[in-house]
Order: sequence, then C-alpha cells, then structure tokens
Amino acid sequence: MTRTRGYDGAINVLEQGRTLTVISETVQGSGITTKTISSISDGALLSLYVSSITGSLTIRVLTETSDGKSYELFTFPTVTAPTNFLTLKTAAPTMSNIKIEATYNGDVTYEVHARGVASGEVAAKVVSPASAKTGRVLVSTVPTLILPASTSNRSAILLRNTDENGTLYLGFTEAQASFANGFPVLPGENFMLNIAGGQALYGIGTVSPMDIRYVEAINS
Repeated sequence: MTRTRGYDGAINVLEQGRTLTVISETVQGSGITTKTISSISDGALLSLYVSSITGSLTIRVLTETSDGKSYELFTFPTVTAPTNFLTLKTAAPTMSNIKIEATYNGDVTYEVHARGVASGEVAAKVVSPASAKTGRVLVSTVPTLILPASTSNRSAILLRNTDENGTLYLGFTEAQASFANGFPVLPGENFMLNIAGGQALYGIGTVSPMDIRYVEAINS
C-alpha cells in the first residue's frame, strides 16, 4: 500500500454548521484507512467524492460512544468508477465520535467530508423561489425516472421516501436502479445528493406506487 497525500490520523471536532475534510488521499494497492472525528453536533452529513479509481472503494461509517462501543450507521455503495458527490444524512444521531473506515483496492484518489447538522436540518440553502423547486414522483416496481438530465444549474436534491413500508432503490441509470445494485432509502428516510443538472436519477420501489417527494436546489 502507498499513501501519497492528505491523511494525518488526527482527531478533529465536528460542530454544527462546520464542515471537515475527514480523509483526502491518493492510495495504491490494498488497505484500510481509518479516521475518527469527535462530534458535538446532533448529526452529520457525509460526502464521498472519488476523482479517479482503478479498483474498488468501500466507505463504512460508525458512531462510537464515550465508553468505546461502536455502532454502524451506514455503508456507502462500493465505488468502482469516478463519482459525483454522494451526500447522506445519518440514520441515527451521532454519539461521541464518528469513525470512517475506507477499504480500497487498486489506485484510488478520493475525499470524505463531514458536516455537522442539527436534528432535522436540510443542508441545501434556498434564497428565493427561483433557487429551488419541489416535486413529487410516484415510483413503481420497475425503474422510474425521478429527475431527468437537464441543462439547469442544479446543485443538490433532497428526497424523502414517504412510504411507510416500501424501500426505494436509487441509481443513475435504469440498469443501476435495481434491487440488487441500487442505493436503498428506507421507509420514512431522507436522502440528500449533490447532483449536477446533467445527471439523471432513477428509482425502483419494493411496493407500487411509492410517493417520493423532493426539493431540488438550483444555483442562480
């Protein structure tokens, strides 16, 4: 394993409203990078950006209590190609520490960011009616287009799965929006994604129809 930049192993403090670069590195070979940050916020938004990759990368996010016990919050889908920012709100409140565990194979350049948020906070900033819009999509048990690719200067989208029983699976193509490979959004969960206007978003549900609501942030 060769590491060429960005990781110092130090513990930083995540406060509400503060964004930290947790890991920023280029690695070669196979290995695991672990970074722990101290949290005094209600929760955290975690972002993963992979600028280049020849193998695979999996990011696991855990929260730790003051007495050393660990609880897994979520795992990002395994990445095998360069990505846009994937931003995810934790499904549970953060405790004393947040532990990021990156398992890689091959040559990978990537970054992991964390933003401290208050309970229920939405990270997209809306300054006027022209800077955002809301929408509703009924997703079925076959791949359904949620957001088309467009020329708008889209910066982010916040989705909510309002269904009480069904799980939504997201993908950037119809093929990716599948039960086997799609990214799951559980019943009642929110999912936030920094996604450019040129990228479409698809979904498939375990029940039909599934009522999916969204807020789309647009840069002026």
